[in-house]
Amino acid sequence: MFGAGVAVLAVITRSHRQMVSPPELLGRVMASVRFISWTAIPIGSMTAGAAAQVWQPGAGLLTACIGAAATLAVLLTSRVRRLRDLKDDETPAASGASSPSRKPASE
Repeated sequence: MFGAGVAVLAVITRSHRQMVSPPELLGRVMASVRFISWTAIPIGSMTAGAAAQVWQPGAGLLTACIGAAATLAVLLTSRVRRLRDLKDDETPAASGASSPSRKPASE
């Protein structure tokens, strides 16, 4: 079940990033996200290893379970659950800023 959730989340977040990023910056955006997420993996592993050395490994697993349950509780009670479109809340007219024009990729 967890693996299916991760796969769905990956598709949704990548699709959203591709929709909102200007075409000329898309490569940089995707590379930056990948760099940050892949950098977090070894940092999290070292942190978990250090915590397992200080406390029992069972305490680390319990902490991970509590964190996963807390994340689920936050998502279920937030407005994210009711979202159906991947749009920003602010429209350019409401924020007072003008939106930059985006040229189609064919031009």
